Amino acid sequence: MKTFLQSSVGKIIRFVFIFLFVAAAVFLLLRRMNWQPLQSANLQYNLVLAILLVFLPLAAFLVVWALRFWGYRRKPWTVLVTAYALPLLAVIIIHLRLMAVDSPLLAGGLSANIYRSTWQPLYYLWQTFVLLFSGWFLFPRSGAVRSASFKEMMAGLVTGLGLGLGAAFFCSILIHQFRLSGRVITTPDPPGLLLWMVLAVGLTLSPYAVQYFYRTILEPYWAKTYSEPVVILMTAAVFALVQARLLLLPVAFAAGLGFSLLFRRTALWPAAVAHAVFNLVLFGLGWFLVI
Repeated sequence: MKTFLQSSVGKIIRFVFIFLFVAAAVFLLLRRMNWQPLQSANLQYNLVLAILLVFLPLAAFLVVWALRFWGYRRKPWTVLVTAYALPLLAVIIIHLRLMAVDSPLLAGGLSANIYRSTWQPLYYLWQTFVLLFSGWFLFPRSGAVRSASFKEMMAGLVTGLGLGLGAAFFCSILIHQFRLSGRVITTPDPPGLLLWMVLAVGLTLSPYAVQYFYRTILEPYWAKTYSEPVVILMTAAVFALVQARLLLLPVAFAAGLGFSLLFRRTALWPAAVAHAVFNLVLFGLGWFLVI
């Protein structure tokens, strides 16, 4: 136990040291270039986001490693709580606090715009990193991960395209109905750096991390208690609920069903490809942050 503790602490210290070294190097480089942050508010904001995006995976790694150290291996519910529930709980607490002090941020929906344009993308990145690190450190490598044939990969591409276009069509109908009823749905774009980070993660790490966790960890865990149809419905429901976007609830549920069925017919990688293509379609149509 003592050896394990020393080894774990040593790895964490080295990991933190590397990140601090990189951050210090970037800061010194900017100082060397006579960078003056007060010259541009937008530049300051992007710098804060850059630092946050560097340390967000570090925070996710440390949280997952703490779960591993505290004995929470092979317990998917802890991952669900860490990836999804805790950030949403923080949002609820902050919102209640703003209501208690009658903050001007609540006037005109300013707090909602901040949530949509900044907090929600960060929430998306956080859950991706938590799921990714959890798959690496909290659960044994799954035998369900195998190579896929070209035909299976094409099936994933076509499935993702079909699900994405279907979701886009459904969302367009709902948006049209909302506008006819006088309820206009507007979502401010996130800052440029954050937008590109979300796009990059949403087309690469996120599809793999989500599909790996849901298909090779969560579904087998629930399959010990429930039948296969119930497991498919439960994972699709969880996938829809954790989107935290009202308009995407039905399309995310349908996508969750499609990904699960595709995984059972092919393998993990086609499901990840389908998820990536699904994200690409919604990103391209600008509805990835619609509430």
